[in-house]
Amino acid sequence: MKYNMFKNRKQSNYAILAGLTLLVMTACGEEKKKAPMAPDASAVTEIKEDATAMVSFNDDATGKIFHGYMAIKTALTKTDVEGTQTAAKKLTENLDENEMELKGVAQEMVKTKDIGKQRELFATLTSKVEQLFKDQLAQGTIYKQFCPMAFNNTGGCWFSEVSEIRNPYYGDMMLTCGAVKETIQ
Repeated sequence: MKYNMFKNRKQSNYAILAGLTLLVMTACGEEKKKAPMAPDASAVTEIKEDATAMVSFNDDATGKIFHGYMAIKTALTKTDVEGTQTAAKKLTENLDENEMELKGVAQEMVKTKDIGKQRELFATLTSKVEQLFKDQLAQGTIYKQFCPMAFNNTGGCWFSEVSEIRNPYYGDMMLTCGAVKETIQ
């Protein structure tokens, strides 16, 4: 008898989880995609070396900023606080006195162990690098992506070297929530 009650409760929980997943995917405009309910850690996000290598900038400094930005995005997508801190620290080492605003944001990311705060700072970093990436892109494509549910449904943007959505604001909770908002070439 106890086994049957547990089994029914478990099935009920799965039904609720499936319904919530469908609701979230619909809210993000993902109803046509078949995303796994719980992606494994290896599928969360990987920088595709061939795609990153195809993006180049008019100066090396911007290229280093871009690669640092991508490392931070990758760590946030994995909901990796320490990885975000490490990537942000490396980014600060590649910034000079002309990029003090960027450096300040990255230093704040290094200092905090709060993933929510790191994600807020990443949104700030994104807004600060946007024009730089647009002005200095020499070759390749960068995708400006957007999640409408980020930050209490006010939305948040980020940049990616691939069109496939890997959401840094929700990580594995809503990995594919978002859409390409702009293609920069």
